[in-house]
Amino acid sequence: MAQPKLSERQRAANFLKFATRLPADATPLVRAIARTNPLAASALADWQAPIDFYGKVVDQSNNPLAGANVEFRWAEVPSYTGGNSLDTTSDSEGLFALHGARGPDLIVLVTKNGYYTSKAMPDGFIYTPGRPDVFHPDPLNPVVFHLRKKGKAEPLIVLNSTGEGGRDYGGLGTNGAPLEISFYTGKRVAQGGQFTVQYWMKPPQNRRGWPFEWHCKVTVPGGGLQSTTEEFPFTAPVQGYQPSIEIDWNPNAWQQEIKRLFYVHLPDGRYGLVKFELYNSYRDFFCVDVLINPTGSRNLEYDMHLPGNIMVDQSSGVLLLRTL
Repeated sequence: MAQPKLSERQRAANFLKFATRLPADATPLVRAIARTNPLAASALADWQAPIDFYGKVVDQSNNPLAGANVEFRWAEVPSYTGGNSLDTTSDSEGLFALHGARGPDLIVLVTKNGYYTSKAMPDGFIYTPGRPDVFHPDPLNPVVFHLRKKGKAEPLIVLNSTGEGGRDYGGLGTNGAPLEISFYTGKRVAQGGQFTVQYWMKPPQNRRGWPFEWHCKVTVPGGGLQSTTEEFPFTAPVQGYQPSIEIDWNPNAWQQEIKRLFYVHLPDGRYGLVKFELYNSYRDFFCVDVLINPTGSRNLEYDMHLPGNIMVDQSSGVLLLRTL
């Protein structure tokens, strides 16, 4: 039996009833607006979700960290004024909390003088009801924020080809011809360099120009390197270095930009850190950011404001003593 057709008015009434269903904990403001503008009230209800938050700050050894600065940011209504904020600090057990706020989401920023803030820490939390990624606060299971205590930085040799004034290294070619550079001048060299890149590429099989098959090999002549994924790569390992590392394309996950981080042990006995970026494009090229400890120490913790840092000037190919 065919169902009777609904009139436009009935359809509108049913939609309005569904769309303006308010949550049980709707605020007085939302309920007041609902009397004259139900749709606006329903939308505002999402901005009025209750916010509670429980957090804990620990150091690199997972010890509770007291006195960390915590900044909460949220907005109770759509606004261009920046919304609400609240500052607090972690207690003797590293704990902190927020109660009584309302909004669709919450930003939590944790810092402490003398400590590094991990970029891996979560900072945004969703409270809008019905979202698949909605956050559920639990006082027995606080969100843990990791900070790392700063060590003693040492003056380092710095080559930065990705920063202001830096130059990339193009003309890799496609047949594996080695391109060798010096970490101490930032220049290409025929021999005696500290880093060699070889690149192979097969021509793309479509008009887009990608994806295409490629292969890369990086070498530290007379020394060695090893990959790392550490967020704070401050101490070079003693062992585990190999002369070369090969990087292959992934046909199931094409990437135009490849980034790798390597510890290096140079033939002169020095240790360093190399941030390597390879770009697969119409002109294949790479960039490097390099830190080298000139004393032979394995300490690679860098402070850009430290007097005595030695900056490599790629334009002139000389080392410049940085004075502040």
